[in-house]
Amino acid sequence: MSPICFDNSFRSGHGSSEQLSPPSGFAFTPQGYLVLSDDFNHRIQIYDNDQLLVSFGEKGKKNSQFNYPKGIALDKHGNIYVADSWNHRIQKFDSRGNHLQTFGSYGEGKGELNEPYDIMVEDCGNILVVERYNHRLQWFSPEGKSLGWVGQRGTVLEEHLAYFYETSANLFSSPAFEFPTSVGTDSLGNYFITDSGNHRIVKFNKNWQRILTFGERGEEIGQFQYPLCVSIGENDLLYISDLNNNRVQIFSPFGQFLDSLKQTDESTPLKSPCLTAIDSHGKLYVGLTFNPRVFRFSTPSESLELLASDRVQSDSRNPEWATLQGQLAEQSAESLRATESYAKAIQLMRSEKNRDLSIKIFNPDLLLNLSRIVLKEHSPKKNETALLGGLEIFIRQLKYSREKVQKIYEAWEEIAREFSDKEFKKQLEILENREDPRIFNQELFNTEKQERILFRKIRAASHEHCRLSEQMTEYISNIVASQCSAVLIRAGCDNLVERLNELGEMFSANLATKEINELAMIKAFSELQADQSKWNIFLTNFLANNRIVLLFTPLLFELRTLLITLKCSAQASTENQKIGAVLKEVIEQPPTNQIIPKILLGIQETRLAHTIIDTLWRDLIDTWIALRGENKKPSAKKLEPDYFSPIPFDIEDLNIEEIINSYNAENAELKTKSKQLIIGNSAYYADSLPDAFAQRISQILESQTNYEAKNNELQDQLKDLHKQCRDLNQQLKRVSPQDKRTPISINNNLSAVNFQISLLKRMILTLEVNEDHNINRLITGSALLATNKEAAQEPSSQSFYENLSTYHSQEETHVNCIAKKIKSFSFRFSDLKNQLLNLNLEQNIENVDRSIQLENEREEIKNDLEDLKFNLLRRSRTCNRLDHLFDFLRQTDAYDKGRSIFELVPAICHSLTPMGPAIGTLAQPMGLAFDSSGNIFYVDQENHHVSRISQSGISLARFGGWGNGPGRFQYPVSLQLDRQDNVYVVDMNNQRIQKFLPDGEFILAFGDCEEEGQRLGMVFSSSIDNEDNLWVADTPHHRIQVYDPNGKLINSIAPKDLKHPVGICCLENAEYLVADQSEDLIKRYDSSGNLLASLKRKETGFGDLYITTFSQTYGIFASDHWSSRILHLDSSLNIQGIYGNSGKRTGQFNLVGWMDTRDDLLAVADMCNNRIQFFDIKKTLSS
Repeated sequence: MSPICFDNSFRSGHGSSEQLSPPSGFAFTPQGYLVLSDDFNHRIQIYDNDQLLVSFGEKGKKNSQFNYPKGIALDKHGNIYVADSWNHRIQKFDSRGNHLQTFGSYGEGKGELNEPYDIMVEDCGNILVVERYNHRLQWFSPEGKSLGWVGQRGTVLEEHLAYFYETSANLFSSPAFEFPTSVGTDSLGNYFITDSGNHRIVKFNKNWQRILTFGERGEEIGQFQYPLCVSIGENDLLYISDLNNNRVQIFSPFGQFLDSLKQTDESTPLKSPCLTAIDSHGKLYVGLTFNPRVFRFSTPSESLELLASDRVQSDSRNPEWATLQGQLAEQSAESLRATESYAKAIQLMRSEKNRDLSIKIFNPDLLLNLSRIVLKEHSPKKNETALLGGLEIFIRQLKYSREKVQKIYEAWEEIAREFSDKEFKKQLEILENREDPRIFNQELFNTEKQERILFRKIRAASHEHCRLSEQMTEYISNIVASQCSAVLIRAGCDNLVERLNELGEMFSANLATKEINELAMIKAFSELQADQSKWNIFLTNFLANNRIVLLFTPLLFELRTLLITLKCSAQASTENQKIGAVLKEVIEQPPTNQIIPKILLGIQETRLAHTIIDTLWRDLIDTWIALRGENKKPSAKKLEPDYFSPIPFDIEDLNIEEIINSYNAENAELKTKSKQLIIGNSAYYADSLPDAFAQRISQILESQTNYEAKNNELQDQLKDLHKQCRDLNQQLKRVSPQDKRTPISINNNLSAVNFQISLLKRMILTLEVNEDHNINRLITGSALLATNKEAAQEPSSQSFYENLSTYHSQEETHVNCIAKKIKSFSFRFSDLKNQLLNLNLEQNIENVDRSIQLENEREEIKNDLEDLKFNLLRRSRTCNRLDHLFDFLRQTDAYDKGRSIFELVPAICHSLTPMGPAIGTLAQPMGLAFDSSGNIFYVDQENHHVSRISQSGISLARFGGWGNGPGRFQYPVSLQLDRQDNVYVVDMNNQRIQKFLPDGEFILAFGDCEEEGQRLGMVFSSSIDNEDNLWVADTPHHRIQVYDPNGKLINSIAPKDLKHPVGICCLENAEYLVADQSEDLIKRYDSSGNLLASLKRKETGFGDLYITTFSQTYGIFASDHWSSRILHLDSSLNIQGIYGNSGKRTGQFNLVGWMDTRDDLLAVADMCNNRIQFFDIKKTLSS
């Protein structure tokens, strides 16, 4: 790289009577003049070299006055914008310094500023302001109206912890900044932010999706100590002022360090550089913190490609330069050259055998870049060697990472037990009034310090492991989806099975330790009343098990990504035979098929993690069943007579084979063939039944009463323990800071209560497992009885079926009641959350008691919701199995319960788990629509993104993120596409609609205008008509708002009979459907607003129809979201069918999101099952 040459310096102030201050902002006029902020003199100066042309401003708060001005920017007309930092505002001037405009004021709300530090005028005319003390970037329109912001305060550590603990975005979201100070943009429209307090640079693409961060605190090359300013020069090189390292560092736009500038000439060091700027001739201007002069340098002009080529030759063993060559080629759309360069870099990484060096040079982004190109270009064969090399590197690094986590955990466990013992002795001194406050316990302090260091280390290592697991999942999924060779698929699949076995071994060993600790706790807990010293044993082991749970977090994340990889491989690959062989081993062949069920049994008390793995496991089983098809011959099984006996609810010695059988049989169709009963992959002979068989299986049915009573008993105990926990936490908040004794007792009691809660959760889930076995026996026995024609018609058999039918109906009633409760509690929980947010924003000390009260109520409802959702799925699973059974009984003429003609079983095509860069983050699809090519756009509500995927799940685009700025969302709920595939997103909590190009580029936002009577409330539903006008159901204002494609309001419809419209759907001939909260569930209107048809609410059993879509061929599909069912209507609003139930299996839903149709397909967003399901409407109706 050519050296940076010092040209000259100017603005010395020699010969002038006034004192100049160091510059705090640089910009250039169209004529090439330098505009700078004269910081301490509170003015703006314009220079032509050393000649001062214009100076304006003075200290003050009025227009044209400044208070420490900082960043400067010019628009295309030559107008000057100044970040008037300590006045917390932006001022606009013409080129001669005449004041034109002022906007902004002190604060942290919309339109308010806190020390604006830099400013940029975008090509569209919007003004982007970097706010140092609000830790964000805020957009303003040319008129000075705030358009929202991106970012919040946060450290790198907080970002990592938020990812690791999967913190909700409304509590903490990326990007996080710590005193951002400048913004620059390159030739491709990418943005670079100096995140000075985090000592890094953050890069965003033109849609403000973060694509790169580089740098950390330190003095080495590539490290920073407060990077204050970034400027982008020729060839998109970055020039970054590294304040406390006394240098300007130069980087490629991909983050590779290239060079540094440390002095102006041979004798003058560059002391505390704070400003950089590049003029139109490529000259670099540098400003220093304690020097009023401006230093000018000539920068290198050779291309970055040439530089990379030179570095490849001179630093041949460093894969960084081959990577740079690949990135430059990829940026230029030269895929072949990019993959060749990436292959070179992979070979260099692969050949490094030294463990520490291999970890240091490991670059997962390089591997992912290659896999994405291969996926896009469908070129796996010619890149097979590189892809295999990349897989080998990923496998090696993931193994290193897992070993690192385990090693840190073992060291942490040893020191933590030592600390627990010392802390208990200290607490005992306090409780017995033996503490001498004059003596500092150095030994305890040192041990605690060591424990905290190791705690931080294991969190950091766990975060790295989760990231690596997610990256490897995307890598393998991309390879498989690219239709790669059998060799690649086999290598990837072999690794999945190997990793599953390795994880199984780690879980097995640590679960055994956890169980030993629990036994010690139970023994100590039982002896506490007689011997208070047993608290030490109890608490030591309680905390040890908490550490094991933390160790499980990255391992469970890896397990989650592994299951997702298997699912995505099955849905995206054409090599069904090879994928099928792996799925068969994982799901059917022992001992591999026992790994997941055993892990699930071991993590029962961590209910969220258990739910995620359990849901993914059931979905994978259904994927395997669909892939396997009807070709596999079922395995004949003989059931012993005592099999048809009730399972006692309190059995803890769980049979793993029976658990596996329950999983596989749960969603299986029942049928007969050659005198055999076929349930899934199992065949049972039905020619001889034990004596009094109907009475035997009746006992199984009767035992369900015991399960119900025990479940209610345990749930009540759990509720009581949760209340105890909340009460103890309230007591803890009210303890005086001077009181040392009371917190010890309260915390001990909290530990005891939390231990009992974990035991109860385990008991509840053990009860559920036993009940599943009981139901499985009941279903199998009932079906076997039906296959014996004579036995099925006996009075005892018919009486049994009558009782079974009654039980089924009772369970269905329970399911409906629980679903309604979940809806009510969810709305209440959301309301409490908003009340707490508003109280916290007031920052009034008088609100503390009210805040504690609301927090307590919110926690109570949160616990109730968790229990309700658990019980909904438990009862739904029973109902769904009994649905299958009664269908079978009707088909065999054994018994006809009578079923509504409207209840239809959806003909399943497939279910889809989205792939892509955020593959480890479980999507919660809500809004959904087909584009003109048959791809799917969906709204990921809880993750605040919109994604575009193919029907095999391949990621095509992803945009959004938490926030209120352009292109950001706060709980997006639905979307619509116009005829050009432009995307309209209902951004619920921002109370607006946002429009995007198909690739995610932001176009405009509307609906949040300030005009009286036009601003949208909190809305859910929208629809596009034949002229690309967007119709929005404005629920709180009892109206339908219609906007043209440019966001202009063109109509407001408010029929007299409209009451809180929640759903809108445009039909042909300018007719439309509205679902509201009146007696009519849904109404159809003509173009003039005349009511054509309606459907009474009481006729369906459905709640408010938030979700409605229309097919010209098949009519109307609607859902109330909460009941997890779909209502099918014809154009006259007559019921054609009802599909689905609550559940985790294919064909079942866990909260229905939006739907859309294409040809014969109905796509359904299955929100809390983290997938999209596709159904064949034609086959469904014909069945």
